[in-house]
Amino acid sequence: MSKDRGVLLFDDKEPKIHGYLILGNDHYQIVGEKVSDIRTNLYVRKVVETEAPQQDMFDDHQASDKWRDLGPVRQAGMRCKEPVFWAYLSEEQGAPKIADEEAAAVFLRKLCGVASRAELGKPGHHNARVLWHQIDTAYQAWKAWQNA
Repeated sequence: MSKDRGVLLFDDKEPKIHGYLILGNDHYQIVGEKVSDIRTNLYVRKVVETEAPQQDMFDDHQASDKWRDLGPVRQAGMRCKEPVFWAYLSEEQGAPKIADEEAAAVFLRKLCGVASRAELGKPGHHNARVLWHQIDTAYQAWKAWQNA
């Protein structure tokens, strides 16, 4: 399996397009904006060059499968325990300063439109699950930029 990977996200906030790309040992940050229905301006900058590939959850296919196998309820519970996720919610998702797991859970439920994180695993909450996966993917990209 190739170690090359990346993510490109679309948002209503500036920059409207953001993401990252890792090719071998080279890390790139991507930002941009939609100009028209057929044209997009993307700007790419090299962030870091390392001697050995960095190890993270994306590097190990099995770790990625294990994360996916946890399901959205456990994933959201685990993320809400991470102080780095709290910072992401504040900096990128517009949360007021989050200082604990409960505040992160409250804000995440609000973002996903659920009364409880348990609803992320229940039938009839497809849109909430999609929102959760978008938030988690954006968090992973943000975290990769922060560590680059």
